[in-house]
Amino acid sequence: MHIAVDVSAGNPRQKILHQTTHCVTVFVALDEAGRPAQIEGFIPKTIEETAMQQYAIKLMALRKGIEEEMQPYLRLD
Repeated sequence: MHIAVDVSAGNPRQKILHQTTHCVTVFVALDEAGRPAQIEGFIPKTIEETAMQQYAIKLMALRKGIEEEMQPYLRLD
């Protein structure tokens, strides 16, 4: 499961917030043995949910590309 997180900051007296960062947090379901487990897929029901799903798919592809680019530089000591 991928969850998008937006963080905002600002002066609470002015009630004006500015986005300071954005990330996607990845959660993995585990079975009784602690191994990744399959779960039911998300089925979007609204236009907004469909847009978020498409955005998540793009972010997953981007993350995979970054991991592949970084692989030669990762050390597994």
